[in-house]
Amino acid sequence: MLIPKNVAKSMVSFASSDASRYTLVGVSVKRTGCPDASCEAVASDGKVLARARWTDNPQEYPSIPGMADIQAVDGFTTIIPADALADMAKSAPKPRKNGMLPVLQNVAIQEAGSNGRIQMATTDLESPSLRTVATVEGTYPKYDNAIPTGSPALRIRFDVRILSAALKAMSGMVSSEQVDICIWEPDRPIMVEGKMDDGGRIDVLVMPIAIR
Repeated sequence: MLIPKNVAKSMVSFASSDASRYTLVGVSVKRTGCPDASCEAVASDGKVLARARWTDNPQEYPSIPGMADIQAVDGFTTIIPADALADMAKSAPKPRKNGMLPVLQNVAIQEAGSNGRIQMATTDLESPSLRTVATVEGTYPKYDNAIPTGSPALRIRFDVRILSAALKAMSGMVSSEQVDICIWEPDRPIMVEGKMDDGGRIDVLVMPIAIR
């Protein structure tokens, strides 16, 4: 399996840091067999759940000394420790101005014969990085039923950087870790409301990019 570097780097942020949460301290990855999204990664801390889906072509990844050629295994599933996946994401090469093979912007996972341990690799074709880690024991919680299916009643698109910056700025002013998100007509901004320590309130309006 080839996990895109940005997916490996970001998904670990959603995993739990509480060792007592067992399987939630890892990132669950599996091969789905779906032609439009053959791979899936899920991470959750019990409050927030993130799922990433993508397609890969393991045969394109270059050979790594000490690691058998990457193979796609139907039904493959495992839980990778979040810290180990984060370290491998850091070792993946950065894009170069003179170009780099897109396939190198991945963390390669050996699916065949894991048996409680898994090999992960990155390379820039000059200095490969290979690591074998113990996978997280146990079965990842069932999450499929928590993810809505079908068409949503309303889809509002925002610039993730603007929305993230607004929430981050609000976190320094609100008296608790809670805010309310208010939605009026679809073509109006959403308003994020929060209460301040002195009893006042802070309202932040964010304009959507598109509504469908």
